[in-house]
Amino acid sequence: MEIIQSAIIHSIDTLNYDTAQFLAERLVAQDPYNLEYTYLLAKSHVLIGHYQTAFMLLDPTSNCLKIILLFATCCLHLKKFTEGDVTVTRWIDQYHNGSLIRY
Repeated sequence: MEIIQSAIIHSIDTLNYDTAQFLAERLVAQDPYNLEYTYLLAKSHVLIGHYQTAFMLLDPTSNCLKIILLFATCCLHLKKFTEGDVTVTRWIDQYHNGSLIRY
């Protein structure tokens, strides 16, 4: 799995977003509950401009900052300002309570 993750990151770094999306879809198909795989898939969709697809993939109740920020980015592009604001505000509250995943 790490080889595929490295290939996804390399594809993103070289602006080959379709390849990144394809590889990330394979990872998510193998383990749909892995947050890192879901994040990589959603990120590849955002980079392609498929904000609605990424929005549907991401969990706004996640404790992971990079997922919350990507979700907020989708909200911005989809003009769902209130939902993005509520999600980020909730994350900030959790930060102050110390109940976050840091990776």
